[in-house]
Amino acid sequence: MSEDEVLPQLTEHDARLLTDEVKSDLQRLWLKLLRLYEGNAHKALGYTSWGEYCKQELDVGRSRAYQLLDAGRVVDAVHNCGLPGPANEAQCRALAPLLDESEESLVEVYRGLREKFGSRV
Repeated sequence: MSEDEVLPQLTEHDARLLTDEVKSDLQRLWLKLLRLYEGNAHKALGYTSWGEYCKQELDVGRSRAYQLLDAGRVVDAVHNCGLPGPANEAQCRALAPLLDESEESLVEVYRGLREKFGSRV
């Protein structure tokens, strides 16, 4: 696609489909990042730290990489209970501190939020 090429306006239906696809892709990305972390990809590739690996390989700072890992952990926990993941990264990050208690605590709170607010969570 060239710079001068103008994309057609999306219909509401197409915009919803594409938005939902991107949300799903983001959750898969967070889960893959979690797999890299838990599988010690940084060590396998010769890096001395996770932060160094993220900066060199992914151009992501250490702090941001850990934020994304938190999103992956939340998605993983709720998927393990058969629930769809939260609607966005901000919700994942808000739920992440509950993982310090237990996955069960997180899932219980998440279920309650979904009952109250539906798929917006």
